[in-house]
Formats: sequence, structure tokens, C-alpha cells
Amino acid sequence: MLIGEGIVVDYNKLAQVSGCVIFERSNKIYVMEQSKKWIATFRYVLLLITFIISANGIYSLISGWMNEKTLPVFGIIFTAVGVFLGLLLFLIHRVKVKADNLSPDELKVFCILDTDAGNLLGPQNTILAPLSAVTFSKIFSFTSSSPDLALSWPGGKIVIARGNFFAGGVKPIIDVLNEYLVNPM
Repeated sequence: MLIGEGIVVDYNKLAQVSGCVIFERSNKIYVMEQSKKWIATFRYVLLLITFIISANGIYSLISGWMNEKTLPVFGIIFTAVGVFLGLLLFLIHRVKVKADNLSPDELKVFCILDTDAGNLLGPQNTILAPLSAVTFSKIFSFTSSSPDLALSWPGGKIVIARGNFFAGGVKPIIDVLNEYLVNPM
């Protein structure tokens, strides 16, 4: 919610995946860069490592206590490291929740779809092209198995979402753009 000049304006979040957040406000669609895009992949990798180390630690503890009369040192170390990584995973999750709940005023604007005037606007509200000339397409990404998503118009192109399987892909963004653009995918 924005408060400016005594007027309360609500933003309506339409989609949020793969480094892109789309809000609607007053018949304008704001395509914005999501904060902390690295979290989705990092959280997945950390979860995998935590599971492997914790499972090995618990297995070492159980097998060490059942087969030997001594204290299973490796089991204790692995389990302690697993608990530490679990705590780190919890802290990363808190950062993700905070980043997901940022106000639209705190995010960087890629572009604005002005549905009333029928124009694609840049971050500073400069007219880039009429919406009828704007298309969007998936483009191959060397760094991910998911494609990136780009908006194109005569004289320009902007990548609005870096495809990330762990962050939801690009389908929710495509669904929103298909609804508001003249040239759907």
C-alpha cells in the first residue's frame, strides 16, 4: 500500500517467480525485479547438503552405538554440522520471506504496461513502444535448464525473468503477460 498526497493506493500482486514480480495498480502493470533472486537455488542446494550430512550423522550415531562400546565421534560431528546447516536454512528462509514481502516501492522497475494508453513504458515512465508492437518470448539460457523470458519491441529488448526451476520457472509471468499484451505467446 502506498500513501502519497493523502491518497491510499493498493498494489495487486499478479505473479512472483524467477526474479520477476508483477504488480497491477490503476490499470498499469508494473514488471519489477525481485529482491534476493539467489535464494531459491541456494536454499535448494543447502537443503540437499543438510539432508545428506544429517542422514549420514544419524546413521553414524545409530550404527556406532549399536556396534561399538565407544562414542561415535563422526556421527556426533556430522549431526552437529547438520543441525547448524538446518539453522542456516531457517535463517535463509526468513530472509526469503522478508524479500517476498517488500513493498513495490522498494523494487527496481523493469518496465510498465500502461493498458489505458496502450503503451510500454520504461522505468522513468518514458514511452518505449505501443503495446501492439510488444512481444515476449522464451530465450535459451546457458546457466539454467529453464528458459529466460524477454520482452521485445522495435528498437529494444529486456530480459524480465531469468528462468529458474527452483524459483517457479516463468509460466506464471507468461500467463499474466498473455492476459495484458496484444501479442500473446
